Amino acid sequence: MNPMQPQSIFLQVIERIHNGILSGIYKVGTRIPSVRDMAARLEVNPNTIVKAYDRLIAAGLIESRPGVGNYIREGAIEIVTQERQKRFYNEILPAVAKEMKLLNIPYERVLEHLRHDLDRTMITKGV
Repeated sequence: MNPMQPQSIFLQVIERIHNGILSGIYKVGTRIPSVRDMAARLEVNPNTIVKAYDRLIAAGLIESRPGVGNYIREGAIEIVTQERQKRFYNEILPAVAKEMKLLNIPYERVLEHLRHDLDRTMITKGV
């Protein structure tokens, strides 16, 4: 976790869980680290993890099984994917377009770089 980021620590924890869901680290039905374990691993206050887990429960991504732990719920990957795509189209792309305009970067040049980066990503992942 990075306290220097403008995003609060508990939102960084949520983002970390989202990334784990999208990357397959946390699959449907798997147990995520306990509050205590996650707090120790990330070196943050356990109350921060509780707040993050509460948000994840409210969003339908994890379920709490009293005395057993927290587990990834069915449909979590679809929820996170939909949320991330929405953010990509509504926040990230407009910011990129604005920067392209300010820097006078042609659309074709961005596509060239994007293709290169996607190709490199596919090779790294072994696809």
